[in-house]
Amino acid sequence: MLSWGMVASIRALCEGLVDYAGLFPPAGLDMPSACENYARYVRGDDAWMLGRFICPASRLEEFTAHASVLLPGTHATSGYREHAGQVAPWALSVVIDTPMDAGLDTIERFNAHHSGEDHGLAIADAIEMRAGSAAQVDQTLGEIPEELGVL
Repeated sequence: MLSWGMVASIRALCEGLVDYAGLFPPAGLDMPSACENYARYVRGDDAWMLGRFICPASRLEEFTAHASVLLPGTHATSGYREHAGQVAPWALSVVIDTPMDAGLDTIERFNAHHSGEDHGLAIADAIEMRAGSAAQVDQTLGEIPEELGVL
């Protein structure tokens, strides 16, 4: 039998462990369905285990179009501001599928747009990318702003 301490330790270890990649195979959902699923999961009983929504840089504008009404803030709470702070901003990990400078510019615009409740609260705070060599990794790390984590 697990003690309360063991359960608490397991929960602490697994908190935010599972990122949501509904846009990618095997699910391969369209953006509206992926956003609706994540909105449901982030408010569910197992939300403590849920990590970031994974989205390609080339689809961040599409994400904004479909997720804004679901994000924490004035849209997601139907104007009831007393409930706006009850859910943390959605965290995104952005897959860089565009040239690096364009991807970083897109992330910067996205974060500025979603920094206030009027557009729904979200933050792209991690990036994912494919690197062909250790030298490419070193070069790329020098281009990435410190506030973005690299996964």
